[in-house]
Parts: sequence; C-alpha cells; structure tokens
Amino acid sequence: MAIARSNLVVAVVERKLYAIGGWNDEDLVLGSVECYDPKSDKWTPVADLNIARERASALVHDGYIYVVGGRGRGENTEALRSIERYNPETDTWHLIKAKMNNPRFEFGLAYLP
Repeated sequence: MAIARSNLVVAVVERKLYAIGGWNDEDLVLGSVECYDPKSDKWTPVADLNIARERASALVHDGYIYVVGGRGRGENTEALRSIERYNPETDTWHLIKAKMNNPRFEFGLAYLP
C-alpha cells in the first residue's frame, strides 16, 4: 500500500482487494482507496470516497462495493449514517440517497440472498 492505514475496511471484487478509508499515521481519517491486484502484485490508487471514513463496514453485491457508516473527520467525527457505492468498472463512488436510521461505526454487515 502507498498509504499506511488502520481502522480501514476491505472488500474483494473480481479477485482484487480494495483497502478503503481508515486512519493514517498522522491520525487523519482517510477518504482514499487503494486496489491490490495479486496478478501484478501491485497496489493502485482508485477514486476517493465522497466522505472520508474509518471503522466503517463494507459488503459486495452484484459487483459493487457498499461502504456503510463509520466515523468521519472534521465536523463529521461522530458516527455516520451515510452509504456509498463503488463501481469498479467506472472507478466511481456514489452516495446512496437512503441513509441508515441510526449512525453506526464498528459494526458487522452481511448480504443474505
């Protein structure tokens, strides 16, 4: 990884690992995202989150990464209600209009078909 980070969330899509958000070594909440491709053994930066967050949760559904909640930075240091969806094909993050009823961080998340 180019940026050391903790309290990140990870997701795997098409055999690539995405390291999303977290804290850096300067105690700043990150909005950056990096993608690891095991075939090339390289990390590559991809599009940043719309809202920097750490201690979020993530899941993959239909090829999209959903990042939910977490804690933000600046005025958003409290738990977040927001949800973002990443499209690896277009390298774009979109905020989902619907938000969680209650803000959360450090929680589990699962998709049950």
